[in-house]
Amino acid sequence: MSNILAIDTSTEACSVAVYSDGHYSELHEVVPRQHNQRVFSMLRELLPDGDLRAQGIDSTAYANGP
Repeated sequence: MSNILAIDTSTEACSVAVYSDGHYSELHEVVPRQHNQRVFSMLRELLPDGDLRAQGIDSTAYANGP
């Protein structure tokens, strides 16, 4: 099974999720027009060392919204 990082900023909500080794972690906040202020801190919280390869992340997924 792949370990996946998912990011969605296509609506008023900002969401970041990680699926790794059968476990799912996610952060979700409704922050209209403030995604750029939140997304990187959310990533740091879910992936503290920032090294996707070391965390075992194989792929990324993102929402491509309007």
